[in-house]
This record gives sequence, structure tokens and C-alpha cells, in this order.
Amino acid sequence: GGQGGQAFRSLGEEIFRALLLLAFMTQALAADLVPLVGPPLAFVMWCWCYAYQAFDYQWCLGRWSLERRLATFESAWPFMAGFGASSALLSYIPPFYAGAAVANSLFPLYIIIAMGADPAKARARALGRWGLEGGRVGRLPVFSTSNRLTSGLIGLVVGRGAARGAKAKTGKA
Repeated sequence: GGQGGQAFRSLGEEIFRALLLLAFMTQALAADLVPLVGPPLAFVMWCWCYAYQAFDYQWCLGRWSLERRLATFESAWPFMAGFGASSALLSYIPPFYAGAAVANSLFPLYIIIAMGADPAKARARALGRWGLEGGRVGRLPVFSTSNRLTSGLIGLVVGRGAARGAKAKTGKA
């Protein structure tokens, strides 16, 4: 029915979101292994990861679809990189466990800050300061590779499950 179908859809979306973030974090770890360009790229990816997680609480409370959350994030990618930079720095500079402890201890503060932030207004203010009123920073598909990987993984799992179900119904191996 209506509410049951909506709950099932929301659950599926949240599972997809968790897998998407796992894929993104895996990409950031892999990027860090690439000589020369990898560490700076990985740092920016961790900035985005921290920012997404902070803003996601607000967006979930507002019952935003995952598609809307990703579109909003990818349209404000420079703001999001800056927003997550302090968390990423806190986790990068000290030794691993100390950095993780500090970053995770401060994470609730970042969620509160994200609740009061407005990336669109911040972007307009920044463009105005640079004399670019009405200018636009285009959408950067930050999560496109993670989205494709996650969709492919789910397709494999669901496809196998559907194939197993069809084999069980027909009695064919």
C-alpha cells in the first residue's frame, strides 16, 4: 500500500545511500595511493565526504530524496569542499587514531553548523565579492562514479536473486 510502499522505498534509498558513501570512501582511499595527484585529490574527496555527512542529517529530517540531496550537494561543490576541509584537516594532520578521535568528537558541532548553513546564499555572497553577481558555478558530478558502482553492485545482487527465484519457480538449475 501507500505508507508501506513509501517506507520500503525509503529503506531502499537509505541502503543505497550507505553503499554510495562506502563506494565514495573507497574511492578516496584508492585515490590516496595514486602518486603525486592522489593525495590532494583524496583530501578534497574527504572534504566532500565529511560535508555530505554533516548536511545529510538536515536533508533527511526534511525528507529530501537522495536525488535531491546529491543534486544540491553537487551544485554547491566548492562550498561543500570548504565546509568539510576543517574536518578533513583534523583527520589528516595528527596520527590516524588521534585525528579520527578529534574529527569524530567535533562532528556533532559540524552537524549543528550545517543546520544553519545555506550553501546557495554563501555562493551568491562569494560571487558578489568577486564581482560575478549572477554568475554560476556549474554542477560537478562528485558522486557519479560511486553512483554507477553502487547501481552496478545492486544490479548484480538483485539480478542474481531474481535469477535464483526464477530457477526455483521453474525447477531449472
